[in-house]
Amino acid sequence: QLDIHVEMTIHVFPGGSLAFVFICVGFLFRGTLQGQNERHLLHFLFVERHYNPLERPVANESKPIIVKFGITLQQIIDIDEKNQILYSNIWLQMRWHDVNLIWEPREFGGVEEIRVPAKNVWKPDVLLYNSADDDFDGTYHSNIIVNYKGEIKWIPPGMFKSTCQIDIAWFPFDEQKCDLKFGSWTYDGRFLDLIFDGTSDGDASDFIRNGEWELLGVPGVRNQKSYECCPEIYIDITYTIHVQRRTLYYGFNIIIPCVLISSMSLLLFMLPPDSGEKISLGVTILLSLMVFLLLVAETMPPTSDAVPLIGIYFCCIMIMCSMSMLFTVIVLNFHYRGPETHTIPSWVNEWVNGRLAWLLWMKRPGHAQNRHTKDTIERTRLHDIVVQERQSRCLLSGLDFDEEIRIENGALPKSGESPFLSTKSDLLSILKELRKITTRCKREEEEVVVRGEWRFAAMVIDRLCLWICVTFTVISTLAVLFSAPHLVTS
Repeated sequence: QLDIHVEMTIHVFPGGSLAFVFICVGFLFRGTLQGQNERHLLHFLFVERHYNPLERPVANESKPIIVKFGITLQQIIDIDEKNQILYSNIWLQMRWHDVNLIWEPREFGGVEEIRVPAKNVWKPDVLLYNSADDDFDGTYHSNIIVNYKGEIKWIPPGMFKSTCQIDIAWFPFDEQKCDLKFGSWTYDGRFLDLIFDGTSDGDASDFIRNGEWELLGVPGVRNQKSYECCPEIYIDITYTIHVQRRTLYYGFNIIIPCVLISSMSLLLFMLPPDSGEKISLGVTILLSLMVFLLLVAETMPPTSDAVPLIGIYFCCIMIMCSMSMLFTVIVLNFHYRGPETHTIPSWVNEWVNGRLAWLLWMKRPGHAQNRHTKDTIERTRLHDIVVQERQSRCLLSGLDFDEEIRIENGALPKSGESPFLSTKSDLLSILKELRKITTRCKREEEEVVVRGEWRFAAMVIDRLCLWICVTFTVISTLAVLFSAPHLVTS
């Protein structure tokens, strides 16, 4: 093809200079021999030199090969608190020097770099020690860049699935530190030495923002450790992904609804006992809190090492709701008591209706008039008895003792007796009925007064329970929220 091309050029330009022909031929040879140079280089490195990917590429076998290691964190896909697993997208960066892959670029047409498959070149068996992947190695074995000086660069990307010890003590105001431990699986420190490629921190310049977690840093530490199976010293580099949970989502979906539901439990003490809905409202609020507690428990790992902060808050609110139910039962018991079944003790009047009501700034309407209710009733009763006796004596002033007894017993006057006696007997019958009506009215008044004392005692206890629950709710809410490391992270 080259001969035909030259002949066509000479035929088309018979009078042209030979310089143009040589230029065209030069360009043609340069484009053709460039591919051959890379092919010759590959043949020279891997065939003529008998390159073996199993051979550790060092000039002196007694010295370790130095591998510069680093990571680039691209994305935190998810942190599974239930199974304690971190899902992340990371690019590994490894650099080392291979003495068997050195050439002179002038001898191969100026070729300074080549890309070869990872299986054809020796590479360090660096793995993620705390991997939870089924295949254990989650990297994609991309091509390796080889420099003419023997400098190797390998950047395999990977979707890593690693174990992470989740600390749920401050959930949802928590911070998590997930370790990524990288090291050689078979080469100990005598044969392979891992060092940082530049700074000790991981590269997070291209990090994709996560909606649930905020990245605080990716610090790295170089460790030297020996294991029970192997007495040799193995070197590893451990990067710690330090993240902080964004609490805005949990604040709007769990914390604020829980606070609102707990504040609704205070309405139990403002609802009148006669409505009959106090117990139903308390049970409904308690069931709502149980639903939110189950939602939180589904995301938490089943561990007994620590109780999450929000779980402690839910327990406090549930205790408060249970206490409010107990107080409501006591209030209803006091409210529906009466003189038919219970006599009001003296300590209830003295301590509950007296001192406790004064302490809570509670005062009944007409309390000054009813302060000495029992004394007033007794005096009225004595006055009525005296008046009735006087009326009886006035009516019976003209009768002897036997007639008085007979008429009081309801006997009718004998025939021939004065009609005045018959009139007196009718008046005494009316007087007896009036006594019965008066006694019944007084008894009903006493029952109303005693029932009012019980109901006022129920109101005092209800007010006391309201203040107790309000204080408990406010203190528990503030104690839980302000004990968190951070309150709001958007």
